[in-house]
Amino acid sequence: MRKFFIIVDKYTDGKKAVNIWNKLQNYLDDQKVNYEVSSTQPDLATNIAEKFVRTHSLQDLDSFVILAVGGHNLMLDTIKGVRNAGKREVPVAFITTKKKDPFLQKIGISPNPISALKQILNAVQPTYFNLGQVDETTHDSRRLFTDKLDIGFTAYVSNSMMNSHIHQIFSKFHLNYLLRIWHSLTSYINQETFDVTMRVDKKYNFYKHTFNVTIKNNPVISKQGTYHLKNLEINANNLNIELVNNINFLFYLVFLIARKFNFHHKLPFVHRFESDQIHLVIKSLEFGQIDGHQMNNKFYDVFFKSFSYPFWYDIDSIPLSDLPKKDNDKTSKLN
Repeated sequence: MRKFFIIVDKYTDGKKAVNIWNKLQNYLDDQKVNYEVSSTQPDLATNIAEKFVRTHSLQDLDSFVILAVGGHNLMLDTIKGVRNAGKREVPVAFITTKKKDPFLQKIGISPNPISALKQILNAVQPTYFNLGQVDETTHDSRRLFTDKLDIGFTAYVSNSMMNSHIHQIFSKFHLNYLLRIWHSLTSYINQETFDVTMRVDKKYNFYKHTFNVTIKNNPVISKQGTYHLKNLEINANNLNIELVNNINFLFYLVFLIARKFNFHHKLPFVHRFESDQIHLVIKSLEFGQIDGHQMNNKFYDVFFKSFSYPFWYDIDSIPLSDLPKKDNDKTSKLN
């Protein structure tokens, strides 16, 4: 059985995180698992993971798995730290202290912490999943993402909702959809379009009057190299780029309806690309969000790339009843 180096964030989610970790620790002790623990604030995970890799020999690292217990960003910062060390891609596992995590749900990890831990302990080899990487040339910074990065309208709507004085009231009564409709309309009225320069597959593309840009990661790597997202076949190693421009209010309504039924990619003002590397330049201040988390309003001169990373899970090693329920529109592996 592998040794585990565990990075635990007991601070972000308070007592809930502590309770989850206590249960996990008791189970690890009962199973006589060999592990080391480092409790940390989430913003220190990158340094801790990097230091761990740098201070261990390659032979030692071959026997370790790094387990992150905390929020979504803790997992990404842990992987970033391992990659910063530039030594060995040590397999990583992740147990969330949140109610759910979209990435874990997509790849089939149980939302129950103990069941997720069983999926980790039962593994005998790594499973590779795709992640997205963002390198900002203007700030010399790097971020990772599992789902998508939005620039423009979608991020503007989310930002408006989060800063709304009545957001908590609507959330309390499960009426977020009404708040989203309202802020979608007001954001459409208030948002100014922007120009985009994008380099995909060694070709530059120039777009004026851009409404929204989405860079989406495809996390599941199947044996055949592609998987089906409804009626679209997508190369699993590529990032998906969707850019919407030259849109008026009528086209906006058409776009919303088409997106609901997943044929918006056929509209003439929706431009789609696939590539494992993208260079994006936006010379105006625009709203952005990454994996649902708000980014600062800023200019963009960024490079995107897709890469695969080893995760330590045996997804099928627990009963189906313990696995997350997937909606019909979720991605599914090909046989």
